[in-house]
Amino acid sequence: LRGVELLQPPTGPTSNPVLDPPYYDGKPGSPLAQVRARSTAVGFYPTTDLEWLLEWARDPSLSQTEGNLRVALITGPGGAGKTRLAAELCARMAADGWFTGFLPRKSTKEDRQWLTRLPSHQVIVIDYPEALATEDLAEVLQELSAATSPTVLVLTARETGKWWTDAVTAIGNARVPASVNTPYAVPLKQSIPNQLRLFERAARALGNGSAPTTTFVQDQKWT
Repeated sequence: LRGVELLQPPTGPTSNPVLDPPYYDGKPGSPLAQVRARSTAVGFYPTTDLEWLLEWARDPSLSQTEGNLRVALITGPGGAGKTRLAAELCARMAADGWFTGFLPRKSTKEDRQWLTRLPSHQVIVIDYPEALATEDLAEVLQELSAATSPTVLVLTARETGKWWTDAVTAIGNARVPASVNTPYAVPLKQSIPNQLRLFERAARALGNGSAPTTTFVQDQKWT
């Protein structure tokens, strides 16, 4: 889809922007702000999980078999990289001309209906959907199922559990794509290879390119 001229979006969203951008604007902030998942202070470290997600999201045949809405569920413990992976997917797909971003917690029904009428391909992320009320999540799934263009919905959660089965049950007999019942699963592990290299890379980025002086302790779980 690279280079494709997009159609004008329909008018009528009540929020601006309807989706939050994948990454923050890059302005220097507090040290804590610079290490948050959606900060660009430290570049994304390439992973096979991203490559799998990109291949799956770009596969045009899936829209023919699963409908316009496709659901991916990224799971893993806190600090495993769920939010960062979703943000990078959005950034990469936006470079291909897709409309992408994170659905705000306070999104309105009108906003979501606007998204379903958008003529552009899109990636929508719901970060930690298990924090939503069951009926609210079920409503969002039903609304986005009416998307008129290929839409990838990415959910990031610590685990697939009762929150998900309850939401699917709450949908009941409503007509939804098959992927709502069987989402594309992307489980992440907390144990990351090359931890020392990652630590040094982050330290250089946060230190404006200077070599890190902090001693890295091996065999520890870092988040």
